Amino acid sequence: MPATPLQPQKQHSSQKLQLFVMMALFAGIGVGAVGMGLAGNSRQPVGVSPSMQPRRDAVSEVKKVGEMIEVDNVSFGVDAVNLNQAADAVYKPNPGNRFVVVSVTIANKTTQQRPVVPVTQVYLKDQDGNTYFMSPAPMKNPIAAGNLLAGDNLKGQLSFEVPDSVKQLKLYFDPGWNNVSPFVVGLN
Repeated sequence: MPATPLQPQKQHSSQKLQLFVMMALFAGIGVGAVGMGLAGNSRQPVGVSPSMQPRRDAVSEVKKVGEMIEVDNVSFGVDAVNLNQAADAVYKPNPGNRFVVVSVTIANKTTQQRPVVPVTQVYLKDQDGNTYFMSPAPMKNPIAAGNLLAGDNLKGQLSFEVPDSVKQLKLYFDPGWNNVSPFVVGLN
């Protein structure tokens, strides 16, 4: 009986294998194109989708390390910063770069849980306006993505890789919660 849209024809295992290999190849080409900057805006950081781009609207007042920022019952602060985190056997910065590890506290004083996704909510900017997203580095207490429960707080570390030539850095936490403006902390 010929196949109809409601009754697909059976595929043999060799056809399934060919289909799987082709799908994997196309997926690999797509990932490679993003990694090489061939997909979309080539100035966009590698592996960063447009939804991960920092917001360009107003930011909160720039605070210093050790100061807490509170907006709409959410508090954020940088407790400490290591502007030259040492490499280890697994994590090494690219030549001409260094690791920056930032210890932060986030407190949710609302009555609702809030998503914390550091890879899309936190970034650094240098004196020239260049943006740096998170990068793996040696840390003792990395923050994982998850929900921050109502009335709870979170302490941990975030890591970035920046060029050695960078002199001034600001950390931006842009949670996107109830139109809260990004929290900004000067790191030097």
